[in-house]
Amino acid sequence: MRFVLQPSDADIFITDAVGRDAYWVQGPTERVGRWSLRDLGGGELAAIRQHGSPFLPWFGIDVPGRPRAELRERAPRGVPRAAAALWNALVGAPSRIRYTLETGGQPLRVEGDAAALEYAFLRGRRRVATASARWMAPSAAWGVAVDLDDAADALLVLAAAATIEISWGRMGREAPRRPRVPSRSRP
Repeated sequence: MRFVLQPSDADIFITDAVGRDAYWVQGPTERVGRWSLRDLGGGELAAIRQHGSPFLPWFGIDVPGRPRAELRERAPRGVPRAAAALWNALVGAPSRIRYTLETGGQPLRVEGDAAALEYAFLRGRRRVATASARWMAPSAAWGVAVDLDDAADALLVLAAAATIEISWGRMGREAPRRPRVPSRSRP
């Protein structure tokens, strides 16, 4: 199952494998550090909030009916989080993407190469999803394709992928005063 996250003004539209709008990410809203995954009718499916230091934040992801998930960037082995945050502030982000997505069950690891714009969601040694940047040739735009192996993880993985893209500054901007609500048939 494939979804594509595509930036559009302050929001991110998520299309399905055939290019139809499926979801959208609204935000960050007037309150910095908060955005949400919504259905096409505008109903909130997941709320994401940023916590902690801006240099090594963590994110709470609330999906109704599921335990609260936490997405945390992992510091390199043997390096305390505070030291990693200081390194990020002084030198910049590391070249490897390393997050942990605590889900209330078996956690997902997110690992990849920031320069290659590709990362994987892993449960144990099993790949659950892959996210990779892609050029959308017909529209001369770019997006992030998220290939999911299990539909049960779809909302959580899409919310986490959007959060990673927003936190790395590749998608999302300050929201306009009136967020645009997507239609079922976008040109």
